[in-house]
Amino acid sequence: MSRGILHGRTLEARDLRLLRYRAPQLHAEFLRLRAALNARARDGNDGNWDDLMGRIRSLDGVAGFLRAPSVQGLRRHADQGPVVIVNITERRCDALILRADAEQSVLPVPLTGLTQADVIAHLLRLNRAVFAAPNDPSLFTRRDAQRDLAEILSWLWDRVTAPVLDALGLTAPHSATQPPPRIWWCPVGLMAYFPLHAAGHHGSGGKATVMDRAVSSYTTTVRALTGRVGPPAAGTTPHTLVVAVPDAENAPSLPGAAAEAAVLTELMPNAMVLSGAQATYENVVHALPAYPVAHFSCHGLTFWENPAAGMLLLHDHLTRPLTVEQLSAMELPYADLAYLSACSTSSTHPNLADEALHITGAFQLAGYRRVIGTLWPVNDTTSLEITRATYADLTHGGSTPPRTELSAQALHSAVRALRDRYPASPSLWAGYVHVGQ
Repeated sequence: MSRGILHGRTLEARDLRLLRYRAPQLHAEFLRLRAALNARARDGNDGNWDDLMGRIRSLDGVAGFLRAPSVQGLRRHADQGPVVIVNITERRCDALILRADAEQSVLPVPLTGLTQADVIAHLLRLNRAVFAAPNDPSLFTRRDAQRDLAEILSWLWDRVTAPVLDALGLTAPHSATQPPPRIWWCPVGLMAYFPLHAAGHHGSGGKATVMDRAVSSYTTTVRALTGRVGPPAAGTTPHTLVVAVPDAENAPSLPGAAAEAAVLTELMPNAMVLSGAQATYENVVHALPAYPVAHFSCHGLTFWENPAAGMLLLHDHLTRPLTVEQLSAMELPYADLAYLSACSTSSTHPNLADEALHITGAFQLAGYRRVIGTLWPVNDTTSLEITRATYADLTHGGSTPPRTELSAQALHSAVRALRDRYPASPSLWAGYVHVGQ
């Protein structure tokens, strides 16, 4: 089982950024010595390397510089809630639950009712349903697609999430008087396409669903939950960038994009808004480094044959596309929350599912600690509803700056409210995901 190699390399880059921030001279020395070793100029250098590593790791807060994480170190990432790795192979299927419990930090849960063949069959069914539910001209076909999605969510509950929640003791809906527990899902391989957070029998009155028992987030690797290591954002008030593209060239109109921008400026009057013709590649790339919160309301476009070319459709996307490759290479020191109100931002080729090589993953690689994205095409009207409810929660109805640390709970509440209204239409609410802290 392997996952998140690109994210692992990014975490190494974060170590380097931290060193550069804390000790610029040692950072420069590290780069010189590493270049010499890479050129095989090893004569007398091994001792220098060990000495340099010792000096770097003696710095306050840098003891883990380029070290492989220990179980104890990984356990720290589960202090806010368990991390559940769901692994599917031809031979067997298991969930590994990482907890902060020092006595039993890793709890294995055999998924005896699950097979790889089942996963493949249900994934094919899922792909057909999520595209038919909003698009097919036949009302009966759309109805059948929603039914298929509901059955897939029930299957996910029975075969994957119910055994995990039972092992964690989450056997009943959470109390309305207590904060709901958090859980992080780390699905491996083809499981990355499934909405584990929405698994359940949603006609059961909330008695057998994940979203009625816990607030879910996703992570590519356990180490990806590491906090930001760069300098804090300037000032004490987070600022928000809103990018809205209601009429991109060669793309269907998105009236909800303009409506989202209006809602967000009402809740956050100080937000910087780039809308319509202002939402160009140059303007967006120039603005992103200055804003901890970035909200995009536009089309998302993915290419299975070339996932790095996936993009958000800005005003000038035909001449200057903002691609996954370009986003991933950015260094955004103040990045905190990216909200991607666009279609299929978490979609990629099955061969690259473990690398999260998609738009949502690109924002993570750029440094955002939290990203809200989508698993499949989403409805323009309900996207506006979820955006409004999420930010109203984050800003206390517009009375405070966005409290980004509550983004998972805010999205959870907004999606659950929509589920309560339309339980038989999972395509409207099950595709929204929270990734990161």
